[in-house]
Amino acid sequence: MISSQLPRLLFIKIGAIGDLIMMLPTIQQARRDHPEAHITLIVGKGLLPLAELISEIDELVPVDEHALYCGPPLQKLGALLQAASRLLWRRVDRVMIGHGNARYRVFARLVRAARVDSWQSHGGRLLPVPGRLHADEYLRLYHGRDDDSMPASSPYVLKQRLDLPLHITERLPSRPWIALAPGGARNAVSDDHHRRWPVEHYGELARRLVASGIPVILTGGPLDEWTRPHFDALPVVDLIAQTPLPQLIALYQQAHLIVTHDSGPLHLAGLAGCHRIGLFGATNPSEKVRPDARTQILWGGQNLACRPCYDGHGYARHCQSIRCMSDLSVDSVMYAIQRHLLPLSLPQS
Repeated sequence: MISSQLPRLLFIKIGAIGDLIMMLPTIQQARRDHPEAHITLIVGKGLLPLAELISEIDELVPVDEHALYCGPPLQKLGALLQAASRLLWRRVDRVMIGHGNARYRVFARLVRAARVDSWQSHGGRLLPVPGRLHADEYLRLYHGRDDDSMPASSPYVLKQRLDLPLHITERLPSRPWIALAPGGARNAVSDDHHRRWPVEHYGELARRLVASGIPVILTGGPLDEWTRPHFDALPVVDLIAQTPLPQLIALYQQAHLIVTHDSGPLHLAGLAGCHRIGLFGATNPSEKVRPDARTQILWGGQNLACRPCYDGHGYARHCQSIRCMSDLSVDSVMYAIQRHLLPLSLPQS
């Protein structure tokens, strides 16, 4: 039984993997500020295994995001009622909605909230401000400040080491290895193919790494199985669709480096504390990740006036070539890998 005297904070983040991970520094800050608070998160049920790893959260309220976004009216209502059965008329001191769309305020209406904050309503100014790191924007919303006193967010890194099952660990190389995540940017609701580096480029990168004596492991979820044929002739370890979210994080905790584009695996690598190289094109990397000692960003399409084309809702409608990504060469990625893995004496391509 939750004491009615404890401060109660409700966070709402039903979106994708990266969106949830970028909100974690704010949840962590809320826990530091209110050690005794009861913190609840409304989250998509597909991300429940990820959210269960976050020690700062006391209670998770899962929502069927597929029904909410894609289902007929009765299914949408059912998804809402599922949350209502847990929260209806509960007293909450503060609600923070990590979405700009006003429709998510319906979840705040399920509770008796003393205060509700969202990107849509923050002091009459729409957040996130284009070009700003979204993790900082969540924190800015939490603090209610937008000036030079606003602290920057610190990446949220899991403290605990997660375990891998024996049948996975037996397949891992004994020497340092690189993980590739050639899929991603796709879920049951949408396919953001503009974000993906061409899978043919990933195939060529894997070929060069293997030729250089660097073991390669392919990672991804069940929706990434379409990438497999591009690696068929290569001696790589294929773990696509074989590691649920907690196991994928555990895998990244053991990786020497992960290479991927703007997608969930890039953020999971950050959560795991893994060295990572992020490949960007249509989206602005300054909104997604902050480069640091473990993170290098390559942004393709430097001379393209249309970059970035993502406006928070969609991409350039008539762009077929996605040159910002396709022109990002395998050579440039190999050079970036060399900078991260000098101890492996990887030769330049």
